[in-house]
Amino acid sequence: MSSPTFRPTPAAGSGTGDMTKAVYDTDDDGKVDSAKTLDGFDSADFASRTASDLTLYVYEDATGDGDGSSKANGFTTLQAAIDAIPDVAQNVTIIVCKGSTNYLGQTTTIQKASVKSLTIQGEFYAYEACDSNAVAGKVVDADADFSDFEVGDRVVCTKYSGTVGASSIEDYFYATITEVGEGYIQTSEGTKVPTTGWRYLINQTQIVSLNDIAGRGFIESNNMYSITIVGISLVVSGQTGNGRCALAFFGNGYSIVTHCIFVGNQGILSTGNNLHTCADNYMHCYYIGVQIAHGARGGISRTVFTGTPAVCVIHNGGGQSFLIYNYLKTTHASGKAIKTDMTTDSSKLVSCYIDSSFTYGAYGYNITLVDCTNNAATPVYNLTSGGSIEEWDGQALPSIDDATGGQVLALKSDKSGFEFATVSGGGMDPIVASLIFG
Repeated sequence: MSSPTFRPTPAAGSGTGDMTKAVYDTDDDGKVDSAKTLDGFDSADFASRTASDLTLYVYEDATGDGDGSSKANGFTTLQAAIDAIPDVAQNVTIIVCKGSTNYLGQTTTIQKASVKSLTIQGEFYAYEACDSNAVAGKVVDADADFSDFEVGDRVVCTKYSGTVGASSIEDYFYATITEVGEGYIQTSEGTKVPTTGWRYLINQTQIVSLNDIAGRGFIESNNMYSITIVGISLVVSGQTGNGRCALAFFGNGYSIVTHCIFVGNQGILSTGNNLHTCADNYMHCYYIGVQIAHGARGGISRTVFTGTPAVCVIHNGGGQSFLIYNYLKTTHASGKAIKTDMTTDSSKLVSCYIDSSFTYGAYGYNITLVDCTNNAATPVYNLTSGGSIEEWDGQALPSIDDATGGQVLALKSDKSGFEFATVSGGGMDPIVASLIFG
């Protein structure tokens, strides 16, 4: 059996056992000296990985360093700017400047897992209210600074009725600037007079996709926490048919598109668990305006839908939406303003204006109309599984208590309101569109 080993107790303050200030905090800063170093290196020698804000510029005609630090040093394509975002950046703004050709690439895929918030913003845009004037196409705003705008920039003006039951956009025009003055701009619109009650959107920066292949969008976001597109004109040329759109948002995340102008096949696709907001936009589309699908949810407000869309807003596979103060119009031979494909889809429209150009106003399942102006040839079709119309042009529906056996709630032949009608001969008068409550 070996003898026990005895270790003597060290003297106080010798650096072993007792922690005294004189030994462990020699620089008297209140911190243990060794806690400030790692393997002999000071903590200042190591880069910190912290949340950071970053602004990058894209400018086609930039001739500087090309690092995106300013307009002069801007990236020449949007894709280059997105590729250059460092992993440590969490809140990023990309400012897209007006270039000579405005062509900023074909397909841009946004997949930056570390980025919490990304905003792609036009260099100059405006969204304000008009002052009173009496000249066609002249936007007057005494408080506005129009010095950054130029002849040829795009202008959308929208007129709000402001009346109960029809307080939606009831008129609009889309034009180009022909003159810039102090407190006003003149546009190419030759008949309509924007005045008090009108709002204008001026958009200078344009992104054009010349992509003629099937694709989900030339700006595509996948599983980003938050992405915002604001103040840009997006043009998709040479694309037709299903699946070809300007913006596509997939998976989890929150997408916002505001103050943008869309021209082309399809404007926006939102799918998966994405929560989408679309506000104050102009959408001149050939196929579909906004598609909300497969579990996505969306809010659409103060947006003009026009062009030749077969459907302005469509849902499939569990898409849900809420629309308020929108204007919907088409030149399609059998166009639908709002369509839900499946019983799991649903949509509610409040104070929206549906133009007489539509064959069908509300088409599908679970569609609720409240205070809407619906001038479609067939205002409602197949509103089953919970669809309803709560008011028609501000007129309250008759009380359900007034109904008697064998009656259904039906649209009047002049489309001015609703009345209870009696079913006879196994069906109704063919000129009467019926909404049956089970």
